[in-house]
Amino acid sequence: MPTVRSKRPEGRAAPPNIRSRATQVVAPVPVVPLPVPPLIVTAPVAHVGSQATAGAADRVGPGTGAGGRGDGFGGGGEGDGDGGGYEGELSPPRWRSGRLSNAVLPEALRWREGLYAVEMRFIVETDGRLTGCRVVESSGWPELDANACRAMELRMRYEPAREPDGRAVRVPLITRQEWQVD
Repeated sequence: MPTVRSKRPEGRAAPPNIRSRATQVVAPVPVVPLPVPPLIVTAPVAHVGSQATAGAADRVGPGTGAGGRGDGFGGGGEGDGDGGGYEGELSPPRWRSGRLSNAVLPEALRWREGLYAVEMRFIVETDGRLTGCRVVESSGWPELDANACRAMELRMRYEPAREPDGRAVRVPLITRQEWQVD
């Protein structure tokens, strides 16, 4: 069959299409978690005092750095080393200053009748400050226990315990604080 041409005018070409380019793919930087090294308990100052990590103890016992008279690191009792331990009479720590008020009581207990008591253990440092508070007998109110420990360490000061030669020594102290609310 013969091709028949139309008498209509010829149309124009379509506008150019948008050119597409492939999107660049960027991989994120991988996050590689590093292992956390284990905590290593160390003494604040090497070979001094009765810290567990210094190899000394505050009581006579078996093992290195303990027992009787010695002249090395951690010698218990009377020695010429820098170890902990002591023998003989100590003058006990004496309260010097500081008081706990009812402000230590949590708001919930300030108007609730009763006797609230907490027993705490501290270390009386050679400068008379209290450190290392630990609740021995709870009041039953964790907020009161925490407030009392914090306030004791911040406010209370003691004359440190002393050896017969006058040298100040660290000693543990247990104290009981009571609040009576009427």
